[in-house]
Amino acid sequence: SAGIVEDPHKSRFLRARINYGATSSLTAGGGVEYLSSVTQEPAMPFINTSLRVFNNLLFSGEYTYGVRTKSTLTYRFTSNLQIDLNYTRYNKDQKAINLNYTEERKLALSMPLRIRNFSSYQRFTFYQVIFPLSTYKKGEWLFSGSFFGVNTNLSTYASFIADTKPTVYSNLSLALRLPELFVIMPQVQYEYTRNRLLSVKLALEKRLLTHGFLNMSYEYDFSSNRSMVEVGFRFDFSFAQTVLSMRQHDNKSTLMQYVRGSLLVDKKTKYSGYDNRSNVGKGGISIIPYLDLNANGSKDPGEPKVYGLNLHTNSGRVEKSEPDTTILILGLEPYTHCFINLDPNSFENIAWRLPIKTLSVVVDPNTLKYIEVPIAVAGEASGVVSLYENGEKRGLGRIIINFYTSNHKPAGKTLTEEGGYFSYLGLAPGSYIVRVDNVQLQKLGMKPDSDALLFVITQSTDGDIVNGLDFTLHKG
Repeated sequence: SAGIVEDPHKSRFLRARINYGATSSLTAGGGVEYLSSVTQEPAMPFINTSLRVFNNLLFSGEYTYGVRTKSTLTYRFTSNLQIDLNYTRYNKDQKAINLNYTEERKLALSMPLRIRNFSSYQRFTFYQVIFPLSTYKKGEWLFSGSFFGVNTNLSTYASFIADTKPTVYSNLSLALRLPELFVIMPQVQYEYTRNRLLSVKLALEKRLLTHGFLNMSYEYDFSSNRSMVEVGFRFDFSFAQTVLSMRQHDNKSTLMQYVRGSLLVDKKTKYSGYDNRSNVGKGGISIIPYLDLNANGSKDPGEPKVYGLNLHTNSGRVEKSEPDTTILILGLEPYTHCFINLDPNSFENIAWRLPIKTLSVVVDPNTLKYIEVPIAVAGEASGVVSLYENGEKRGLGRIIINFYTSNHKPAGKTLTEEGGYFSYLGLAPGSYIVRVDNVQLQKLGMKPDSDALLFVITQSTDGDIVNGLDFTLHKG
């Protein structure tokens, strides 16, 4: 990516990077940034890595020579509680980023909460900045939810600076739908430190002509004793938003009008579309789910794309392209991490499995990053374990069955049912060996008629099924 920075020097900016997926859990990369306003060393090489330690634990880090070191650690619990740890350390002599502090530390806890008809999202954030001679701390509690049909957003902030009294204030905004397509939106800002109102605002919006919105608002700022009245009209086309607004403030009238929208084009996925919101400077991700027929983790010719994958992200908006099954995540802030949770229950075919359920993707500006998601096709093997005794055969339950690859590595295990039947779903295409567990047989004093059976799982879009893997056990 490249561009001109809006600074007094009109600095030229260039960023080039390359990433390599070393394994399904590890990605490493590097590149170089160039900024012409940095006179001593305008070229700044960097390296980065991303590691999925467990399915719910992600680590990413980046080091830019002579500028900074930053890292992110994210863990998501089964309750959907997510913890994010961010740490950044800046070189004290760096000139690339116009900052006068040396360290940034951030801890964030976020969790959705649902109780009957009440649903909410909460996030607690602690932010610390280290200056050469002082420290700045900031805390934030964000509450967003719907309660009895009222959309509620409450943000509380606390700032702590050395040798000064903390500043604590809240911003509460509500949105209530009224009859005749009216929406009323009151908002209030209150400072706890001085026990005073900072500002109040009341907005009213009326939908017209399906995609048109007439809005009126009144705002009063108690700290400056100033008021503002605004009347406007917005019409949303599928490709652009048009706004006409008149504002009265400090005995001055302002007329404002604008049209905004964006065109999205991605050569790699051959996607083209438009949006009525601005995407300049934003980033995006193209998710390409496909059937990994040969289980090698990469998309090969002839492997088809898959429709129906569901996912959830911590930011952006998700759009699905019906014709080619591409999933787009748009409107992402650049140079941040987008965490994507893939739903393993997306597909009706139980043979389709997701080897990877969590992704962490670094967002680049003005770019749709291409991510291929393999869908493994699991094969199934089944049979019956019987006990031959007194001239009769009967099914035997709770017998351990072990599966191995052709090079004798464990591939899975299962237990027989009450009637001796067993099945195991989760085998990639290839050759396998199935055995009755020898340790258990020794304890039971039994021997099988066959020590092992060989079978092959072939490539198939629906998953291959192998039957008839039967064992007969004898006592003695």
